Amino acid sequence: EKEDSLRAKVEKVAALELDKEHLQNAVDDLGSQIELLELQLQTEKESFETRHHEVEALLIAKDDEIEALESGKEELKRALDDLGDLVQQLEEQLQVEKESHEQLQHDMDESLQSKRSECSTMSSEKQELQGRVRDLCIKVQQLEERSKMDKESFGTKE
Repeated sequence: EKEDSLRAKVEKVAALELDKEHLQNAVDDLGSQIELLELQLQTEKESFETRHHEVEALLIAKDDEIEALESGKEELKRALDDLGDLVQQLEEQLQVEKESHEQLQHDMDESLQSKRSECSTMSSEKQELQGRVRDLCIKVQQLEERSKMDKESFGTKE
């Protein structure tokens, strides 16, 4: 009976030794898996940190780009305002010039009408003067003929 008890204990120790070996292998496997997981975690952490730095750099670059665009936008707004002012000034200047041209055209039309009237008057005066010159020429011719006749008649009286 002692022998059976001893044999059972030896078998139990052998089984425990085998279980211990299996457990040690499992612990070693888990240790290897933990090391692998720690390496993967370290790799992921480094990758994350690298990506984090890249994202931060991109964010800074985008912030700079936004700032530059906002500055450019402000400059464009000022330029647009300046152009609006210039357009308004040019429209006002154009209106003044238009009114000036209209006044000038009106003055020229009045002057032209005045000149036409003056020409018409002068044409009438010219016709009247031509008629008077013709009448005077006829009188001069008549006087010359009369003078010639008087000379002839005076020449015969002597």
